[in-house]
Amino acid sequence: MEVLSHSSDFINCILHAFNLAYEHACKDALGDQGMNRCSVFQMCYLAILLLKTIKKQSNGNTLKKIYETTMSKVLQDEHYVATSKECFIQAWDDLLAEVEMIESSDDVDSVENLREESLGLEELLLERDDSDDEEEACADEEEKIKKQKAREEMKEKIAAFAKECPTNVKDPNFSRWGTVSAVAKVVLKHWLPLIFMAQNVIDIEKNGSYLHVIASKLLELMSAKAKPSQASPTHFTSLKWVVAFGDAFFDAHMEWVKRHDPVFGAGSYGHISRLVPEHLFVMHKQFEALKNDGWRSTPEFAGFVKAVDGVESAGDVSKGGLEFFERLPNLFFERFEESFSEHTKKWRSPATLPIIIAGHPIIAKSFLRWVFGESQSFPDEDIVLKNHYLGKKDTVINVKECLTWLTDGAFNSFDPPNANGDKTAQLKEALLNNRIIQDMIEELRQFTECEDDEVDMLDRNTWRDTPYSFERAEAMIWNSIAPRAAHQQRVENLVQTAGHL
Repeated sequence: MEVLSHSSDFINCILHAFNLAYEHACKDALGDQGMNRCSVFQMCYLAILLLKTIKKQSNGNTLKKIYETTMSKVLQDEHYVATSKECFIQAWDDLLAEVEMIESSDDVDSVENLREESLGLEELLLERDDSDDEEEACADEEEKIKKQKAREEMKEKIAAFAKECPTNVKDPNFSRWGTVSAVAKVVLKHWLPLIFMAQNVIDIEKNGSYLHVIASKLLELMSAKAKPSQASPTHFTSLKWVVAFGDAFFDAHMEWVKRHDPVFGAGSYGHISRLVPEHLFVMHKQFEALKNDGWRSTPEFAGFVKAVDGVESAGDVSKGGLEFFERLPNLFFERFEESFSEHTKKWRSPATLPIIIAGHPIIAKSFLRWVFGESQSFPDEDIVLKNHYLGKKDTVINVKECLTWLTDGAFNSFDPPNANGDKTAQLKEALLNNRIIQDMIEELRQFTECEDDEVDMLDRNTWRDTPYSFERAEAMIWNSIAPRAAHQQRVENLVQTAGHL
């Protein structure tokens, strides 16, 4: 039918490209997952396996009751609190902040200050119900009422928080999009109840039983330290990095590449190719901001920085001490960049780049004016890149920076017919002769003549009052660009469905 050009199957799956980069960075910098592996990812797997096994051997309600009892003890039992503070002080501080007990947590700059702020809270947590004598000794009736109210509020918050048992959590697997980062958040949030649940299982279960083996290995990994005296456990610190990278970069972009196209509609899952090149620039820009110690000033990494402060030198990277975590950031970013650049370079090639004419109107128009020779440079202006919001934030980019980066990719991958000729001029000619542009070149030239930056070929309301009609260009975009899949997960879903028939 020749609806699509021969380059339509030339591009890589953006989901695989992004996830592979994440997998390579995680495994090379933090260790692989698997039986007898001593890595943060094996620890996360065992944590979820422990919960699932308890649930399977009893039932969901039993698991929830065990979790609720354990969490209540973590917050109120003197032994649990003392152990938490002695062995997992940052996890204890995080837990206090998590249950919103420290009102001025935004003003706390260090772990030591955080502990000072929590002293009154800890007294309230450990206060017994049989403290009537103390209340009777209180001369101020108003103070007695205030204290009683605080105690009741504390009980309600503890009860509510203790019910947050993680259930139905997917196994962390690098081949299942986003599960590793999601599980890392679960394990970090529930660190203390998980470690005490593991210890309780070891105490109760028969030595050598399946549940005993899981709990023993989990406890070993969660307790591992390069030196017994250090404050931060090795894999707790690693977990802080994984969660920080997810919060600062990975999770939002992974969510974006799985979206529908906002113009093509809900049935367009996977068909966001027209937006991918400009979004790759957004990824590139944000990633560059994290590299070379930029992550140190990024709020999401504050917990990792604090955790590393509690790690001692072990004399060798392989021992998981300070040397390991000093190497971690650069190695992680290096591996991520190597893999991601390799798997996404085709999106910036001369064969694929013209699909950006269906993207943001200002990006498209500036690109076409450069290809047509109407302009020798790109406009140096900032724009809100619609359809690329991350979380609740608009994505702002510079047009010149974006198109310079995209066309540099095309330039570097371009093999000019005439090795002695002007490579830039030959690249522009190759882009001009691309079928995507040639099939609607008249409409595209008219598009560049529109002075209004709001004119969008996919939005008739924006060009209805212009002397031009872009109906044919709109149809061409629907027929030749929209069908290009940015990833094949939709097909994979159908394959998995067929397997159940």
